[in-house]
Amino acid sequence: NPSTVWINRTGAQNFGPFDWVSNGEAGLSDIFRVTGLHSAPPERIQIALTNTSTPGYDGDFSDCELTVRPARHSGSEYLITRADLADCGDFRHADMRFMIQPSENDLGSTIRMRRFKISASGMLTDMSVDASPSSSRHIGVITSFGPFEWVEVGNGLRQTIFRIAGLKSAPRSIRVDISNASEPGFEGENASCQLEIFPERMTGAEYLFTDEDLFACAAFGRADLNFRVEALDNFSNELSMRRYVTSPSGALTDFAFDHESNALTQATPIDDQHSEALFGPFEWTGDAAAPTRNLFRITGIRGAPSAIEVALSNATASGYSGTFEDCSLTISSSRTGAEDYLISSDDFQDCGAFIRADASFRIVGLSENFSDSLQMRRFALGARGDLTDFGFDHDRSTAQRPEVVSDNVSQVTFGPFEWTGDHQVSTQNVFRISGLSGIPDRIEVALENSTAGEYSGDFTDCLIAPRPMRSSPNDYVIVTSDLADCGEFERADARFRITAPTSSFSEAVRMRRFAVTRNGGLTDFGSDNP
Repeated sequence: NPSTVWINRTGAQNFGPFDWVSNGEAGLSDIFRVTGLHSAPPERIQIALTNTSTPGYDGDFSDCELTVRPARHSGSEYLITRADLADCGDFRHADMRFMIQPSENDLGSTIRMRRFKISASGMLTDMSVDASPSSSRHIGVITSFGPFEWVEVGNGLRQTIFRIAGLKSAPRSIRVDISNASEPGFEGENASCQLEIFPERMTGAEYLFTDEDLFACAAFGRADLNFRVEALDNFSNELSMRRYVTSPSGALTDFAFDHESNALTQATPIDDQHSEALFGPFEWTGDAAAPTRNLFRITGIRGAPSAIEVALSNATASGYSGTFEDCSLTISSSRTGAEDYLISSDDFQDCGAFIRADASFRIVGLSENFSDSLQMRRFALGARGDLTDFGFDHDRSTAQRPEVVSDNVSQVTFGPFEWTGDHQVSTQNVFRISGLSGIPDRIEVALENSTAGEYSGDFTDCLIAPRPMRSSPNDYVIVTSDLADCGEFERADARFRITAPTSSFSEAVRMRRFAVTRNGGLTDFGSDNP
């Protein structure tokens, strides 16, 4: 895990690898944030570069040493930007490991490192893929990668980029296995195809191809793809494969869940002919009027389901029970694919104005139409075509159970939420506490690794005034402007302690963060829950 916390170690700290770091090509810039440097900037920063687009690197820490710039150090953080990486030459793209040597006074500190990627238009990606299980595989002649879910062909709004790293020359062949296609005709021998290899796509140790290459597989619409890469002896010890999706606005989505080993759902019989499958909850789902458009995809189902029932818990509006009696969606043949079914925000018109809620789904259909394993994923579509994959839908984090601190009073603590900006930043943070009804009695904030100001990192740092307008029957929202109560800390790692009557808390309380950029791009900060 590149963001490993190193506690009470002496000497240099090793972080990484961080995949596909850019030198600014195509308008994408990487920003690395090192925290825990309370006394001074690092004494030394060395970088090892592997899988570079250009030759001339050995893959060890002799590859590059950055000039330490005191101006990059403020408070307890040190930033490494695209301009700093110019010290490493014209690598174009590379996988990077960092060796950070802190000053002597910081040797006992907890040091962390995170990466963010920013487009030229100001879109932000938190690169939660950095914290996902590695996609590297020890290989033989043929290596398999996948599944890469919901790969679209001919979408027009977005482009998918696949990157194979660890090669010494172009692969000999790439075979694609297609499952859960939305178009018919992709079964048996027709469910695989061979991609044309273009040696000129090979740059350094990486080979890139896009969704346009997948037209060789005919019009499958959308599908889950597995790749079999034949490289013979033209590889390093390990190969890796990643998928990225870019939008016309320059937004990038890293699809961290491509590399998660999630258990699939099996349908349960409910009578002689029908079965049901349960999915969710999907947190902070917006209703039909929400500006961020949710799109849900069920795979492993043939034809339309018989019924889709929705339970809406922690709804902003009243009148919802959190049971499957809350809402039943209209079934539409236009949502039906050969092996999948889509639910869009528009379908929630049947559920009324719940504003936002945690949505769970009960899918009922003919047993013969369900495969042995089903899955449901959610995406969020922004107004400018940007895509967020909602990494926290399928993380393994658990909700917090409030702790009773006195008669009828309980507390719950969340965080840290890294790189939280104060009330002046252009990227607006939104924190949602679900499982809390009514207004908190007290909201305390501890600010660690702050860029500016005098903060101790404990809950004496800041007290946010509870604001009735932020409360709904089942959740409470904290927005960037509320952080004005904490002064000008610029950036910090924020922890929150919420105190409220015990009766106001449910048994399971969650806090999630989103960031909205000045151009309306949405980032879900899956890296908050590695």
